[in-house]
Amino acid sequence: EVLAVDDGGAPTLVRTNIGLAAANGDGTYAYVCPSRWDENERALAAASEDGREVLVHSTGVAFLSRDAGCGFDSRTDEALYVVDAARWDGAFAIATEVVESGETAVTRWDGDASASLGAPGDVDGLLGGDALFAAGHAPRAFVGRWDGAWTELFGSDDETWSRVVPRAADADGVWVLARDADAAELWRVTTAGRARGPRHDVVHGPARLADRWLAIFDGVLHAFEGGAWEALGAVDWTCLHAVGGHVYACTLPYMLELSDAPMPTGEPVFAMTQIGAPRACGDVEMARACGREWSHFGGESGWTDTQPARSPTAPRGESGCSAAPARADAPWLGWLLLSATWIRARRRRRD
Repeated sequence: EVLAVDDGGAPTLVRTNIGLAAANGDGTYAYVCPSRWDENERALAAASEDGREVLVHSTGVAFLSRDAGCGFDSRTDEALYVVDAARWDGAFAIATEVVESGETAVTRWDGDASASLGAPGDVDGLLGGDALFAAGHAPRAFVGRWDGAWTELFGSDDETWSRVVPRAADADGVWVLARDADAAELWRVTTAGRARGPRHDVVHGPARLADRWLAIFDGVLHAFEGGAWEALGAVDWTCLHAVGGHVYACTLPYMLELSDAPMPTGEPVFAMTQIGAPRACGDVEMARACGREWSHFGGESGWTDTQPARSPTAPRGESGCSAAPARADAPWLGWLLLSATWIRARRRRRD
């Protein structure tokens, strides 16, 4: 998942299945170690437009970095369980539950101060950007928008859903993904109410490319035309999302940036082969933990003894230790070569 991009659409911060990757400015990326939060490499994340502020949430706790993931110096109270988070209003909106009571709230949080916005129900997901949306399935299915107070755009007492989350929005309304035990639906919710979409097993998107919305339903790319979804063709993309006015799709080897065409195509803008060693951050213990993780993930892929590629389609360098710029006294450089110790069992976020 692309979290932040530069003016040209090149990713500057990416969430991967081994942690985060932060751009070095030369076409390569520094590995951002999960040990800098709670060691969960699949933790979810949100970021500021420039990628400097990064919020990671895992197993109910949110961690905040103000230096592109070098250090996470703020965290939420463990009396709260963080359900979701989104970038909004120059800070982050977080949906939380009080562990003891189950009470739900949405809070604006910048790592130092917080302001409660209340909640329109038990929130499953948040969507930030120009406006803040919240949605959930209990005690009733609902979609709300924050306008100084919560405005309910849709609510239903007679439907059973297991999860309802906002996915994308424009000036006219918000797209919402609703899932039950059997399938998922993509809804269009406006002030006029809700329009339900067809049911599918797997849904990616939607994302707005130029003047139309795109979504992937069960491996087939669709465009929203004339108030209905029209099939464009089969794709092998496993994600679809928009960041900073650019639209991205995931494939096995690459992250693609899509171009506007009757049948959109993509150009590679990121590959895992561009990831190199972590930056030198924090104290000795943090550096050692980070070194162990890079030894595991980088060593497993054969990356610790090669240089990261400088473009998505270029090969990795064939010689040299893959080490990012570091302080002269950085203790983790030796750990990259010597340590093969795996980190302790990782906690997983609640489904």
